[in-house]
Amino acid sequence: MLRNLFLCVPLLLLANVASASALPPCPGPNILAWHSCEGTYTLDNGDRYIGEWRDSLPNGQGTQTAHDGSKYVGEWRNGLFNGQGTYTTSDGSKYVGGFRNGKYDGQGTMFWDDGGVWVGQWKDDEWVSGDQYTEGESPPDVMTLFNER
Repeated sequence: MLRNLFLCVPLLLLANVASASALPPCPGPNILAWHSCEGTYTLDNGDRYIGEWRDSLPNGQGTQTAHDGSKYVGEWRNGLFNGQGTYTTSDGSKYVGGFRNGKYDGQGTMFWDDGGVWVGQWKDDEWVSGDQYTEGESPPDVMTLFNER
């Protein structure tokens, strides 16, 4: 048991160091001056982005919460969802997977608000192939992914 403790402690320390941002806070309220920094910006309509910025745009890791209740947590590039992320719509549907240029793209899983689940490949916001399940049919490992995010 003591051996397991010695193995876990270094991993926990590494996890905490890796999650810390090395970017400085963004300077002032003018996002045009935000280059390679971390900051929060709220639009007049209530939409809010918290995360990394580069060249006045969201880049890197960040979270956008929209005024309608939808939310995206994940990777950004040039102001668009790009890479791995989780998007939850205002109606409660949730997509977990790849994004490219702001659209569902690559391997992903959509958890629809009616209980249906689609697992597979996506391209330009369209489901291309994979498995579709109705409410209550999806495998337990797929539902674990839904509950983790």
